Amino acid sequence: MGFSSKTRKKYLAYLSVCSISIGLVSCGGGGGSSGSADWGVTVPAPIEPPPVIEEPVEPATGWELVWNDEFDGNSLNGSKWNIQLGDGSDYGIPGWGNNELQWYQAENIAVEDGKLLITARQESTNGYPYSSGRLRTSGKYDTRYGRIEASIQVPAGVGLWSAFWMLPTDSQYGGWASGGEIDIMEVINAGTTNEVLGTVHYGMAWPLNQQAGRSHPVFAEDGFHTYAIEWEQDEIRWYLDDIHYHTVSSATWWSYFYGGPSIGYTSNTLAPFDQDFHLLLNLAVGGNLPGAVGSATVFPSALAVDYVRIYKCDSGNQDGTGCRSDINPSVAAPAAENVTISSYDLYTNSVQSLSWIVEGKTVSRGLTFGSLGSNNGAMVISEINAEDTAHGTVVYLYTANSGDFSVYAADGNAIGLTGMGNNPNWWELHAGELMFDLYIDSSGTDPDSNLFIGMSSAGQAAGRVELKVSDLPQNQWTSIIVKLNDLLANSIDQSLDTSALRGLFVLEPTSYASLQLDNIKLVCGHPSSCGVLAP
Repeated sequence: MGFSSKTRKKYLAYLSVCSISIGLVSCGGGGGSSGSADWGVTVPAPIEPPPVIEEPVEPATGWELVWNDEFDGNSLNGSKWNIQLGDGSDYGIPGWGNNELQWYQAENIAVEDGKLLITARQESTNGYPYSSGRLRTSGKYDTRYGRIEASIQVPAGVGLWSAFWMLPTDSQYGGWASGGEIDIMEVINAGTTNEVLGTVHYGMAWPLNQQAGRSHPVFAEDGFHTYAIEWEQDEIRWYLDDIHYHTVSSATWWSYFYGGPSIGYTSNTLAPFDQDFHLLLNLAVGGNLPGAVGSATVFPSALAVDYVRIYKCDSGNQDGTGCRSDINPSVAAPAAENVTISSYDLYTNSVQSLSWIVEGKTVSRGLTFGSLGSNNGAMVISEINAEDTAHGTVVYLYTANSGDFSVYAADGNAIGLTGMGNNPNWWELHAGELMFDLYIDSSGTDPDSNLFIGMSSAGQAAGRVELKVSDLPQNQWTSIIVKLNDLLANSIDQSLDTSALRGLFVLEPTSYASLQLDNIKLVCGHPSSCGVLAP
């Protein structure tokens, strides 16, 4: 399919009574490396050329234009774009998550001569040495599947980072990057590094996020180029001036995310690129990818955008298929990936043992249960046969006044975890969780009491979450899921050491209680490996 001529620029003029003719001369297109879309008009003086009106030409083979901005007029269309301000702190990501050096402000965004201009300036603003602009369509236009393209000219300079990209508007799959990100175009240090990057980010929340990307040569600063993706349910393809250079399929991307307290961590085979995304355009200065600003970099420098367009395939297929264009058969998608999940039964009908295969041999470590505290004789711990036919032998806890129940190594030595988060960086999200079934006998449990669920390490170090008895179902079995990150976050002075645990599972009532426990598990997900360390 040919996309080489994306724009007609039409001049409206009257033929004078003297039959003066107006000649139109084309001097460039919206795509390709020949330069910007500048059009010349040959007219006899003193007649002035009429105003330019951009009219997008819809591509062939079933693509239907559904949203666009040709940047006519003299100001940004506020019905299509929101301007983002500041350094990202208002969004919980100072430096926009990349240690960037610019402060975004509205003054750096303009529409002139049929172009959007995002200008980076060297000026001290709100404690930052540079200013620039960032805008997005969130809340104005969100899309799922289709062809998304823009004609862009990027500025040259070491330390400049031009981007045309997409983020989920209301992520169903958690934050970055389990919610996904699509980078249609990133050009970094143009003029020095002459390539465009096309990338998707997916997997798990930072720092366990994953990405699949590829670069393609481009002298991006030399003129306008068309950067595009074609996005289907199971595939995303990247194009530079209609040259297909990168593909990622749903066999590669995945998302492992927290689905709530009743679900825990889970995955979806199509996630995260099966939800609505919005567009972003920005020009960053400095940061993790471009590094320091070069001494020869010229300010002000502007990112220029001729148009942004979104097409939908008119095939009627809900998965967005039916309008593929110019696929390069030599472009292979990255290898298939998926999350690695490890699950350890701590108690199911009886206390379990942990086992590993080490150098071809099975290594086991026995577990036991009891109290790691004194309890002062207040708590009775035993095993009984549950009345519920879905549960066999279960742990029965009765206490007249608090106490603790723990599952721990029978040899009394510490147990280490890996790939499930660690202190003091409790805020680095991981995907470990404790799961268990709980039965609360209301007749023997203080309705105003709480249950602490957690883990313990050396000394009195413990991480725990607090569950109110009044918020939990009673006189019936219910499944409880607790995130390990919550235990780390609620560890006094971040002292819980997951590399040397005493109690793998700890339950402490704050008052009198009659409880039953079963199906206690430790589960984790990771891009490569996580779990309990072998002795």
